[in-house]
Amino acid sequence: MRRAHPRSQRARRAAWPLATAVMLGSWALPITEHVQADCRGGSCRDERSAEVLPPSTDLSRGAREVVLYLDAWAGHRAMALRYGPRHPDMIARVSLLAALASEVDGARAEGATIARDEVIGWLRASIVEVEARLSELGTRCGPQHLDLRGAEARRDALREALTHWSAGELYLPIVR
Repeated sequence: MRRAHPRSQRARRAAWPLATAVMLGSWALPITEHVQADCRGGSCRDERSAEVLPPSTDLSRGAREVVLYLDAWAGHRAMALRYGPRHPDMIARVSLLAALASEVDGARAEGATIARDEVIGWLRASIVEVEARLSELGTRCGPQHLDLRGAEARRDALREALTHWSAGELYLPIVR
């Protein structure tokens, strides 16, 4: 039987399980289980678990563009707890936010009005949905679980946007 070179593809594939485990004495505990150790009642991890579904099409064009931006921004705040600024998902989210900001600017340049009451209504409905998800996660996960903390960050971001929009401001936070 031929032995694989230590730096070959086969050797790296064979070493992969060890690279994703935490050694506890003689036992190897996979990192995914280690991270989820404070979860009660099953797996809580779901990348989009705290995100609200995209806005419905019954919004006006300007309001829809703003709502899409605010939804992506709140998702960015939740993702920032999980990933650093150089993570590919964070870079993609910043690019998405830039594209959505240009869509909002384009809609405003074309004369589309942004119906504040539609945006405020969507923000309130989104906060209610996120709080429902938070209560569900609170019963299944510990207080330091990333999904729970991400949902809290999302809720706080939506509340911040609601505060500004209710005060009469056109609030589109800039993310770099």
